[in-house]
Amino acid sequence: MASPLTCLTWHDIAPRTRPETAHLGATTPPDAFARQLEHLQRHYTIIDLDRLLAGDLPPRAALLTFDDAYASIAHIAAPMLAARKLPSVLFVNPAPIASHVVPLDSLASLFASRYGAARLASVASDGRATAATFGDVMNDYIAHKSLVDRDGIKSRLLAVLGIPEVVLHASLGVFMTPQDLAGLPRLGMEVANHTFSHVHCGALSQIELDHEIAASKTKIESLTGRPVRAFAFPWGRRHDATAAAMATIRRSGHAATFLVHGRNNATRPAPDVWYRVLLRDETGARLRAALTLLPALREARARLTTAAPFPTPQPEPRSIATG
Repeated sequence: MASPLTCLTWHDIAPRTRPETAHLGATTPPDAFARQLEHLQRHYTIIDLDRLLAGDLPPRAALLTFDDAYASIAHIAAPMLAARKLPSVLFVNPAPIASHVVPLDSLASLFASRYGAARLASVASDGRATAATFGDVMNDYIAHKSLVDRDGIKSRLLAVLGIPEVVLHASLGVFMTPQDLAGLPRLGMEVANHTFSHVHCGALSQIELDHEIAASKTKIESLTGRPVRAFAFPWGRRHDATAAAMATIRRSGHAATFLVHGRNNATRPAPDVWYRVLLRDETGARLRAALTLLPALREARARLTTAAPFPTPQPEPRSIATG
């Protein structure tokens, strides 16, 4: 049966981009966000994660979600939603909040803003690549690296920048504090899992998956005092949802998993997996197209494409009674 649910996601709700976000396409101005919320309230029924997990989906249901650990989500988005009594879900990385870690994509954006994408490619690859766009570096190179390799890339970028990571983290001032995160549930924002340090999951070993998924869930729960029930893949790409990653997500107690792909959930790859639509500054006709026309077109195109089977939940082994 087709799901009427539209899942939306935002990142940094801020008046302007900064060097650490400039190449990420992650910024939504607050005035555009306000107009988007007005449209959604007029035309959709905003639901919370409880209703999603219960299968209680009214016509034109919408789930509002946010990704990453930007302070603007706590300081700007959450109060705007609370004033409208709208529930939402934040998929968060605990490392930038609790460990003074700068996610590699933020560091790469800052580096590219200062030195250009070609220099980023050269330093990230330790001199093996010299010409690339920012997207090439992130999607075609870094996306396939282990946690150890990613740490090496970070070290090389920080060395060129000439600043220790903990100092950079403090100087940026763009990530939530533990106190920010702990206060979000009181504003109607449920906190969920987006990996420990914002990584592509497709190239990770099982030990790395356990850290980035299961240990992240535990850390978030310790920071909020609330259970974590959902997981969203950073960058939201289907090929990161490997059998090993999905098994780790399900085994660690997540009841729902989210991709992006901008589709409308008329069909879904598994009973516990949903697609989301990324919004930035769209308003007016562009917003209407982003919510309806473009997801429908992507859905139609996906139906014409033969894809590998998606990892689906496996039944628990039945116990054998002995006498």
